[in-house]
Amino acid sequence: IGNSAFSDCSGLTELTLPNSVTSIGDCAFEGCTGLIKLTLPSSVTSIGNSAFSDCSGLTELTLPNSVTSIGDGAFHGCSGLTELILPNSVTSIGWSAFEGCSGLTELTLPNSITSIGYSAFGGCSGLTELTLPNSVTSIRNNAFGGCTGLEKITSLAGIPPVCDSEVFDGVNKTNCELIVPEGSVAAYTRAEGWNKFSNIRGFSE
Repeated sequence: IGNSAFSDCSGLTELTLPNSVTSIGDCAFEGCTGLIKLTLPSSVTSIGNSAFSDCSGLTELTLPNSVTSIGDGAFHGCSGLTELILPNSVTSIGWSAFEGCSGLTELTLPNSITSIGYSAFGGCSGLTELTLPNSVTSIRNNAFGGCTGLEKITSLAGIPPVCDSEVFDGVNKTNCELIVPEGSVAAYTRAEGWNKFSNIRGFSE
């Protein structure tokens, strides 16, 4: 599906793509505000930059196990999105990919993701719980900036992921609980970005 193919088709409510589609271009469905449900076929491997940006009516999204990359701003401003299931095939989340998805309440990332892009979940103010898999090694600037509702973060990584500046800008680091592997509590209390949390506790693996 080419770049901007269905951009601003605000009357579109439902979309079913055939199994022949392998890639969704940049801005392909940008501004399709009436789109409520999206089912992508298992043939899709890549979602372009801003592909579904500002699809504010989208409430449910399930990506197939074939998707490996989510482009920059792919679902930026999808404020109606309450549930997000990312498959184990996804290895990277682009810059601002889910920025402004304020309706998201809980997020568990698959064990395939190694890096989380700049502002990837910035402004997801409805997010209360976050689970980071042990595969994550780096988190870019402001990835969870403005996630003011976060009450609990679980990081499964034994070695604290490298954080750029202000990864958790706006998160209440006094009240938000940070749960990490029991043997790694000391490492997190020393690590840049993580050491600002005052409530760090360990769990038995």
